Amino acid sequence: MTGKKGLKLAGFVIVVMVMLSGWTVSMSAPQGKGETGAAARVGSVSGEEKIFRSIKPEEALRLLQSRDDILFLDVRSPQERAQGVIAGSTQVSIFDLVKGKLPLPKDKPILLVCAVGGRSYVAGQVLSRQGYREVYNLSGGINGWYRAGLPVTMENPAAR
Repeated sequence: MTGKKGLKLAGFVIVVMVMLSGWTVSMSAPQGKGETGAAARVGSVSGEEKIFRSIKPEEALRLLQSRDDILFLDVRSPQERAQGVIAGSTQVSIFDLVKGKLPLPKDKPILLVCAVGGRSYVAGQVLSRQGYREVYNLSGGINGWYRAGLPVTMENPAAR
């Protein structure tokens, strides 16, 4: 299944999977304040507050340019990535990500991207609840990145 129906089905499947695994997920996006949006405080890790926040493409670009420790994860399918990727992103299975099967360091910031921001938002909520202390969602996904006029490259099939 491709196109909008496929994306809607994938989003629905992820939400059902997350809910069946016992996670409570709010599907409303955080309401932004100014350019960067509001940070959602999600408890604390070792006395530190955790941050989960949706950010606009321009802020995501600044974050990627200023932080060399950030993990930039693309939860889209390989078929979706064949249409274009943001340089520096790594494709990961959203199912493995939300089930905690990927060995990711909890002390590094994570930036998540999908097609329009829905799947990465849900994944970000789950990661935050799993103890990751700094999680960002690219608001609008790669479509928002395109609309902002930011650079996209074609993935090299040999790099997979």
